[in-house]
Amino acid sequence: MFHVPSINTFQFNAGTFTGRPGTTMGVVVTPATGSYGSYVEIISDTLITEDCYGILINMNDCWLASNARRRIVDIGIDPAGGTSYVSVIPDLLCTNASAYSNTGVGGHYYYFPLFIKAGSAIAARARGNGIQPIYVAAQVYGKPTNLELLKYGSKVKAYGVTVANPPTGVSVTPGTANRGNWVALGTIASGDNPWFWQYGVDSSLTVLGSEVFAVDIGIGDATNKALAISAARFRENNTEQITKDLHLDGAYQAAPADIVYGRLQDSQSNAMVHTLAAYGVI
Repeated sequence: MFHVPSINTFQFNAGTFTGRPGTTMGVVVTPATGSYGSYVEIISDTLITEDCYGILINMNDCWLASNARRRIVDIGIDPAGGTSYVSVIPDLLCTNASAYSNTGVGGHYYYFPLFIKAGSAIAARARGNGIQPIYVAAQVYGKPTNLELLKYGSKVKAYGVTVANPPTGVSVTPGTANRGNWVALGTIASGDNPWFWQYGVDSSLTVLGSEVFAVDIGIGDATNKALAISAARFRENNTEQITKDLHLDGAYQAAPADIVYGRLQDSQSNAMVHTLAAYGVI
């Protein structure tokens, strides 16, 4: 079962992290070019028999050597069981998503503490620069042991994503010996007050190396920032696959109407430019 440190244990889970692990995991979602494709159900309402308070998402196996398979995925929820989806987690960057069987655990991982009503259906849709499909897997978690101690939100806001053809984040040049410079990803609207953070990564490069990158997400202004995410990691290999690990440490950071920043550090001296986005739960 999924464990929330210190305060809770979830005693229910349901989703599509099922079957024998292989190159792929989850449900096939085919993107449209220049717009989002149709929603594809990834968790049926018949599986979500309890109110849930968190969702884990993985996008995997959408890559091609010497190419940039640029993708964003939108997660929609229908509390009535799958007839009309509303976007709740928008524009998740998942370019060059590695095979699920890639070294370590493959694909791009995200986790969000969100309320999902029992009987809801969850779906995904995608857009990008081509129609090579991406696999989307998700798992939801419910029956917390101490609901009164659990904090959860209702939706996610994206900061730094440009929904274009191809979709992209904000360009960031990594440092090598040290972190690179902070780059503004977006401004938090007054009253939103996001408090839990994830990041996304994208690249337009058609040649990647076997490298590891550290990611920081900061909230504040030009001179003062609170770290919402510190030293998160994504990895690349020379067949142009990107693996974005799940990162929860330090992701809880309340933020008023400030600016969201990102910075990078490269394990090699190449300092290859990538684009970043951040996602806050409200």
